[in-house]
Amino acid sequence: MIYKLLISISLIYLFTLSALAQVRNPNIDTRKNTHIDEEKPAVYLEFVKLGKRNVLKPTGSVSHNVPLKQELPQTEEVETVWLRVYNNSRWAIQFGVDENSLSNSNTELRQLSDSRIVITPTENSEFELAYGVELVNYESSIKPDLERAVPYVRFGATSLWLRSGKSVVFLVKRAELRKNIQIYLPFKYEWETSKKNEYYGEPEHRVYFTWNIFEKTVGL
Repeated sequence: MIYKLLISISLIYLFTLSALAQVRNPNIDTRKNTHIDEEKPAVYLEFVKLGKRNVLKPTGSVSHNVPLKQELPQTEEVETVWLRVYNNSRWAIQFGVDENSLSNSNTELRQLSDSRIVITPTENSEFELAYGVELVNYESSIKPDLERAVPYVRFGATSLWLRSGKSVVFLVKRAELRKNIQIYLPFKYEWETSKKNEYYGEPEHRVYFTWNIFEKTVGL
């Protein structure tokens, strides 16, 4: 009886040590299987530059006194932040994108692991990806000109896929990166969008770029 009791205590002790070892030293192979660089997040953003660029002004009513062919698109300079999103995961990821920012020169067709043909960015291309804007702390105030505009999400009508190990630059309005405001980029992993998973809702994935990071990077 004492012998069996000692064996039981020994087994419990061994199982406890094994459990503690897993907690203190998590399985590194898990990150190897999911991350290209184990030291970095699966998806992350980095600041590229700050500057101005020309964008089309919102179109109003067309004047009937001037022939349409003589009317040129009106543009305006907008302060813009260029951000780069990195796909450090071992799957392709999907973003929403403004279809007007797609062209034959900045995209190409690629095949996913399940044989789907998708649109992917070429090297050094820029896009208007769909992103969200929200408050960091809802108890803190923001400037009056943004009170009614935040939070919101810019929707993308088309999908753009970023392959494993690749990155792409997207554009954010400078006015949306202010104190107590942050932007986020929603995305989906390749396996979440396959036909076998289309009826199963997965949690929404987001990667954030906050005012604090912007302030520290730019040196404001």
